[in-house]
Amino acid sequence: MFIRVVIPRLRPSKARTYLAICFAALLALSASAALGQSKDTLYFYNKTKIVGELLKIRYGRVDIDADGLGIVTIKNNKISSMHATSRNFRVETLQGEVLEGYLTRSDTAGMVWVSTPSKRKKIHVNDIVEMSYYGKTWKSRITGNASSGLAK
Repeated sequence: MFIRVVIPRLRPSKARTYLAICFAALLALSASAALGQSKDTLYFYNKTKIVGELLKIRYGRVDIDADGLGIVTIKNNKISSMHATSRNFRVETLQGEVLEGYLTRSDTAGMVWVSTPSKRKKIHVNDIVEMSYYGKTWKSRITGNASSGLAK
């Protein structure tokens, strides 16, 4: 059994319009995919930077999955600023304040902006005690195991 696909014949003006619409849709989809792939950046006092995926900050150490280098651990006091908008982070400061949002670069050396949905706050990089990221979906934020307690 064969399935016959019928493609309607279009007049030249309609065919050009149809192709233009298909091309515009393809262009819009590719542009949105490219914009969604932002990278995190660490800026250092010696004017260098590392681009990659910021993993966590814990007790003065920053872990980043750097492009071409793998996972690198860096001390906080070497970092001038950060830019991490690829996902939302939970930031805990020395003062005990917990902020949830993304990080943007500050013009002041040693400072970073934490942008939450309701406010934007500038904090010192060395004041970050712990930082971890939230997953993009609620399912990716849940980790662990569950069992019924029955074993054979």
